[in-house]
Amino acid sequence: MSTIYSVDLPIRYHYNKDISVEANLVLVQNYITQLNNSMEKNLKELFNRVSDVADSPTADNIATVDVDGNVIDGGKVFDTDGTLSGNSDLSISTEKAVKTYVDNAIGSIVSYDIGTWTPDLQFGGAKVGITYSVQQGYFTKIGRLVVVSAEITLSSKGSSSGAATIHGLPYTVFNGDNNSSISLKPEGITFGEMMVGYVGNNTNNIILQDFGAGGGASVNMDDTNFANNSSLYLSCSYITAT
Repeated sequence: MSTIYSVDLPIRYHYNKDISVEANLVLVQNYITQLNNSMEKNLKELFNRVSDVADSPTADNIATVDVDGNVIDGGKVFDTDGTLSGNSDLSISTEKAVKTYVDNAIGSIVSYDIGTWTPDLQFGGAKVGITYSVQQGYFTKIGRLVVVSAEITLSSKGSSSGAATIHGLPYTVFNGDNNSSISLKPEGITFGEMMVGYVGNNTNNIILQDFGAGGGASVNMDDTNFANNSSLYLSCSYITAT
């Protein structure tokens, strides 16, 4: 590999009509000799600087020399290390290296995850005989914020009894989340004034309730509110511990 230089050599000598041609030639030769000497001196300096940076010249050692042979940029090495671990004043990080470093730094500050989860309806903490024709869920996590959606359609509600809950949230709810609420669209599910729900602190569960069934208060829904073909669409956001 070779080192790349940028050199500009303009014609500075102008013919002097007041002296002979031979005298003009001598002056031109002197100018060329001086220029060569200057170039040789400064190129030696350049090679010495490059050798301080790398064991041998490479295509990444780029230097610029002006019209008098003076080194302009000192022959610094272009570094492609995306970790910037060298911490050196003798190298120049490439655009790609800087982008890699910034992307990794941002990624370590804000985590990001997307995927699927399985909404698991239970009655009294059990799910004996419960089957589905549709059972699917999706989530997006940005930092500690988790956004989920889900759809379930039963083909049988089974034989379990007790409070209705949905298990399987992709991340455990932060213990101080203050019971984030749920948006619900029920079909084939009976309730009083309104079906509501919230995420349980420090769990992976959603608690389903019937608002107004208890004289204006919310009470837990149970297996009696569901049929063998009930459907439920839901979405919510909550905070996770990490």
